[in-house]
Amino acid sequence: MTAIEPDTLEYRILMAFLEHKAGIKPGDLAKRFKIRHSTINSALKRMEARDLVKWKHYGEFELLEKGFEELRHAEVHHHLIEVYLVESLGMTPAEAHEESFRLAPHVSCTMIKRICDKYGNPATCPLNHEIPHFPGCHGH
Repeated sequence: MTAIEPDTLEYRILMAFLEHKAGIKPGDLAKRFKIRHSTINSALKRMEARDLVKWKHYGEFELLEKGFEELRHAEVHHHLIEVYLVESLGMTPAEAHEESFRLAPHVSCTMIKRICDKYGNPATCPLNHEIPHFPGCHGH
């Protein structure tokens, strides 16, 4: 799905931006993920080396343009899976939102495109969040 592999700490960090968008501190993520601060720091160093984040040690970090591109791709998958879960399986929007975090990293762009086509390229997810344009997966 993205250049960041699913089931990695880097992917979990990226997905934290879906909820918070900015102002994330490594220590907050360490508490949230129940892992050591040094483990978060190591992941941020790897992300920084790939030009995904800008990070000052002991401070907040922010996404760079490459990081935002990765996030948009992940966000498209996340929101379109929500659409599928609500429309096809009858889940509530809140249930679909939580479940899509678990499913999104494992769903191909081919499947996402089919969901897109089936539901007429929806502009928003069931929780009314805008689904960003991402070529190959979703286009308005």
